[in-house]
Amino acid sequence: MAGVSLANGDLRDEAVSLHNWPVKYFLLGLILSCGGASSNNIDAGVDGNVEASLSVSPTSFTFDAITFGEVTQEETFTITNTKASATTVSVSSAGDSAAFNLNTSACNNVTLQPQETCQFSSSFQPANVSDGIGNRTLQVSVRDNVTADVVVVPMQGEVLNPKLTVTTLGGGSVIRSHQSNDSCGPNCFRHPIGNISLTPVPDAGMGIDVWTSTPSVCGGRGNCTFNLTGNTVIEAQYLQEVTLNVQVTGTGQVTGLNHPIDCGPGTTNVCSAKFIIGDLIGVASSVAADFTLNGINVICENAVFCDFPVNGAVAGEDNLIVSF
Repeated sequence: MAGVSLANGDLRDEAVSLHNWPVKYFLLGLILSCGGASSNNIDAGVDGNVEASLSVSPTSFTFDAITFGEVTQEETFTITNTKASATTVSVSSAGDSAAFNLNTSACNNVTLQPQETCQFSSSFQPANVSDGIGNRTLQVSVRDNVTADVVVVPMQGEVLNPKLTVTTLGGGSVIRSHQSNDSCGPNCFRHPIGNISLTPVPDAGMGIDVWTSTPSVCGGRGNCTFNLTGNTVIEAQYLQEVTLNVQVTGTGQVTGLNHPIDCGPGTTNVCSAKFIIGDLIGVASSVAADFTLNGINVICENAVFCDFPVNGAVAGEDNLIVSF
């Protein structure tokens, strides 16, 4: 009888028809895999005289696409002893498994009776920004049916950009320096890793009060500029804008302690500035003076140093009169 060899599913017929061959002479290639590139499969040639000892389920699984800082739900894999006798299972991992939370203790070096099962689990959690953005596949193969050896091989998945979610509170909008049409939900877009600048655009009569972000990448007022490295949520908070008007009577100068007001006979003569409602304003006079805010006397230290919150009491304006 001419020879026929079968390896990894490849049949080579040497002048003999298949119907003359008993099944026991087949070589079986047993591959149970969870997705991923075929080049990373670990093939196990199983002689027809050796009884297959294991099956693994599911036979394919790819974890959801996530970004750095996230973790997927766990997936459970079940190993079944398909032999008619007890089999001791060995589970090992190959490749870079740092991004996977593998828990194989319940199946490693465990003896399974016929049709008995054990389960191991894993979740996907990117270990760092460079290796983890996107999804990943776990490939599970029966490497050796004689020794009942199962191998878990991590696979590289699709690479995704981080999520940037930008919302507003109050009246206003935000302009992003890098526009993207890759939406990931309401007010959410995926952006390449790198520098991002957000510009606040308040509605009429409003002003930017503060930026809040998770993780903390910017704060305060003005533009929010930062290096995007992972999922980031940012909110621009707008409040009513208030104009403070300063009027000086007599000879003296009023200077702002934390703002540009410099009002009086000096050369600058800046007597008006815009603030956000609730801002605490500090001013100082060149000599002792009386301070009146919206018609109410303000008690000041040594009649020189004053601080008070602006509230836009008069049509969005506050009026400070300083009398020397």
